Amino acid sequence: MAKQVTLFAGVFYILFVSFLPEFGALSPALIGNTFFIIALGELFDSYKKYSSAAKIFNVGFSLSLASLFYFPFIYYFFFGFISLGILRSFRLKERLILLIGFLAPYFLLSVYYFWFDRLGEFWQVHFLNNVSFFSFEWNMTLETIAKLSFFFLSTLVCIFSYRLYRLKKDIQVQKNLDILFWGLFFGGISFLFQANVSIDHLLLLAPSLAIFISFNFLELPRSWAETIHLLLVIGALFWQYKILLPI
Repeated sequence: MAKQVTLFAGVFYILFVSFLPEFGALSPALIGNTFFIIALGELFDSYKKYSSAAKIFNVGFSLSLASLFYFPFIYYFFFGFISLGILRSFRLKERLILLIGFLAPYFLLSVYYFWFDRLGEFWQVHFLNNVSFFSFEWNMTLETIAKLSFFFLSTLVCIFSYRLYRLKKDIQVQKNLDILFWGLFFGGISFLFQANVSIDHLLLLAPSLAIFISFNFLELPRSWAETIHLLLVIGALFWQYKILLPI
């Protein structure tokens, strides 16, 4: 989507998903991100293709797999629905394909649990235990606020750079950027409805933030870009090894 092919988006994704010590483990949110990125790729590939049934099914299927690992991704079904509306004209058949793709993993898993007479347990653990409103698992200490501020400020930078991202971009790229902003929105709003949400939830912002921040760096003078990137790396190292420092 940028003017030149770079690896900046991947670099910043790695930086975002390893910025805090809490992100060090192979968490459900991180695995869910992998399937979300796959869904994004399928979405982008469906643009201006007459027959994209397989890709649309894969979008729903990938988002569903993401939600099986980390429940808040279940709200991303609406993200897929909106994204199809951005990329393609409305066709009821395509929306049904998206829905079928999303329901398929749940149907298969429900059959498995039903076979072993544990269907009620599956619904209780995966659905009922995961739905709540404003249920947080962290204490709002100064350190927590500092961690949240990094992602909050990064999001603000992306929002205020919206016009910069779209400048001199073709229609397809502009549509893809809008989809990424919707991904950022659902990543932020879904934490409101997750029970006992932890700081790992911030990982859902990483794919969109990584791409947007990479655009900002491409527009910066080289010396500034190198300096800011170095500061970000130092910040990540500080949070990772802060426990070893005498402070």
